[in-house]
Amino acid sequence: MRKGVLISGVCVLLLSFKGNAQEAMINSVLVYSTDKQVTVSPATDTVFAIKEIVVDGNKRTRKSTILRELPFHKGESYTYSEVTEKLEITKRQLMNTNLFRNVTVNLQSTADKEIFVMIDVEEKWYFFPQPFVRLANGTFSQWNERGRPLEHLNYGIKLTQFNFSGRGDKAHIHLATGYTKKIAFQYQGFYFDKDLKWAGGINFSHGKNRGRFVH
Repeated sequence: MRKGVLISGVCVLLLSFKGNAQEAMINSVLVYSTDKQVTVSPATDTVFAIKEIVVDGNKRTRKSTILRELPFHKGESYTYSEVTEKLEITKRQLMNTNLFRNVTVNLQSTADKEIFVMIDVEEKWYFFPQPFVRLANGTFSQWNERGRPLEHLNYGIKLTQFNFSGRGDKAHIHLATGYTKKIAFQYQGFYFDKDLKWAGGINFSHGKNRGRFVH
C-alpha cells in the first residue's frame, strides 16, 4: 500500500512540474530567432537560465542526436549576447550534419529570466533507391556485335538509407543479378561510446560470377 502511495505521489509531482513548465512556456515572450526579426530585445548583459530545450520536427532523427550538437545544456546560465551567439552556432552545426533542409532556433523568455530554447528542424528525404544496368565486360559496341546477350549484363538495385537509426548513420544494400550475382551490405555509424563521438562501420559482400565467386 505504501509503495502505491509513493508511486502516485511521484506521478503527481511529475504532472505538476510538466504543467508548470507548459504554463511558463505559454507565458513566455519571443526574444530572439535565427530566422526572423523580434520586437523585444533584452539588454545584452541580462543573464538568463536555460529552463528547457524543446525539439520539434524530428520524425526520424533522435533528440539525443540533435542535442549533442548544441554548445549549451539545460540549467546553464548565459548573458543575452552569449546565448544568442550560441543559437547561431547551433543552427550552423545542425545544418552541417546534412540531416536537415532547414533549422530554426527561437529563444523565448519568461518574466523570471528563464528561457526556453525552441529548435524546429525540417528533415531531408533519407531513402534513395537506385536501379542500374551495366555491361559486365567490354564496351557497348562489342556487346552489340555479340548480339546483345542479356547474360553479359549486370542489373539490380542499390538501396541507401541515410539516418538509418536516427543517429546520423547510413546503410547501403546492393543487389545485383545477371552475369554477376551479388549481395552487399554496408553500415556506417556504429557508435562505440555513449557520447556518440567514436564510430565505425560494417561491410559484407558475397557474389558469384559465371564460374567463380567474388568477395
